[in-house]
Amino acid sequence: MVKRRMIDQCDVCGGAGFSLKYKDNGLHSDIVKCTNCGFVFSNPQVEKDYRNNSKYIKHHLKAELGRRLTDRWRLSQVPVPSGKLLEIGCSIGLFLDEAREVGFDVVGLELNEEARGYAKEQLGLEVRGEDLYHTEFKDRFDVVAMFNVLEHVPCPSEFLTFIRENLLAENGIIVIEVPNIFTVQGSLARNKHAHFQYAHYSYYSKKTFELLAEKSGLKVDSFAYGRRIYPLGQSASVFLRRYQKLSRWVQGGLQGLGLEDRVVEIGFREFLFFVCRNNT
Repeated sequence: MVKRRMIDQCDVCGGAGFSLKYKDNGLHSDIVKCTNCGFVFSNPQVEKDYRNNSKYIKHHLKAELGRRLTDRWRLSQVPVPSGKLLEIGCSIGLFLDEAREVGFDVVGLELNEEARGYAKEQLGLEVRGEDLYHTEFKDRFDVVAMFNVLEHVPCPSEFLTFIRENLLAENGIIVIEVPNIFTVQGSLARNKHAHFQYAHYSYYSKKTFELLAEKSGLKVDSFAYGRRIYPLGQSASVFLRRYQKLSRWVQGGLQGLGLEDRVVEIGFREFLFFVCRNNT
């Protein structure tokens, strides 16, 4: 049975006034905007179970080269050269593998059983499957990373506060990437934007993320637009995944021109990338 949770209070500012942005269209729940602070979120939130998704590993390995190159860019944004690093929602462990390669002592959390098994068995990583709130660690972390995770979290302010209070070292940092719907292509795609989906509960702008960080006792140290460094064929697959005909046409054209495997850095401001510190 699918559970739906109605939200009566904005998690960022506590406001109770919402305006409808987009109605449920079979791809996503109703999308509303807080009339006080501008935070955009799904209402109702449709509960998702990430433990069993049989296509998880296949989906990630198909784009492994691009994902690893993107993870190297993410690491280049981390202002800490080494130390203990936790990735929440680490998938099959590619970012952890890259971080370990440059000297971090790494551990991951991942709910999906098959992805967790791949990270442990194929990459030799320590990846745990418990819920964040019920996982105990011996030490605190110099870096806590989460990429495209926070938008899946029902109560993000509580989530970030818990990390800051229980997992982060005194001078540690939290590195967060979230999707960005406030783009030119987002305006064109409107309610069919690929970022709008039942699994996503929150949609951040730079402003609303900074408000959330402040509420959670964090300070945004730096901001950038997230990068995707992928072969062109994989990029077309990612950005056009809701337009299958166009995707096949573009990929066919790239293949015909011999450009399918040409690695490029794609940046359409589709993602927001933040580095945060304890502000309490």
